[in-house]
Amino acid sequence: MPTPEETVSAIISAPDWNARVAKIRQIPQQHGTNQHSAIYAAVAAQLYVPNLAPDFAYVHAPDFVVYDQNDGLRAMLECKGANDGGTARDKALRFAKLREESVRLNGTPLFVVLGGLGWTRVNDTLGPVVRGLRRPSLYAFQS
Repeated sequence: MPTPEETVSAIISAPDWNARVAKIRQIPQQHGTNQHSAIYAAVAAQLYVPNLAPDFAYVHAPDFVVYDQNDGLRAMLECKGANDGGTARDKALRFAKLREESVRLNGTPLFVVLGGLGWTRVNDTLGPVVRGLRRPSLYAFQS
């Protein structure tokens, strides 16, 4: 079996795209899963993206966006379900991040809908969700 360095070298020295793809497809058979990401990253860094860095950012995007006839952003809508208190609490951070984004976008209205059964514990489940919205114009809850 080749070493990861030999595999990367073979992929890089392949004569064309199809030959590279064929060699990349052999990685699962020739190497353990703990080596896959390092091999793929080395190939990407040497062939395609010379300044590849392992740092990335996660962008919170709403489920739905509403535009006007001129493609101007008019509103954002986030819909989630929660069937226990922990799941409901997990949504609070997402709602807070989307709220920050709506403020950054000149106060674009953000509508959030969280349905489900996660409201039997109000103080530690519903409270963080409501606080994450920070002064919403309308609350509507149904249990």
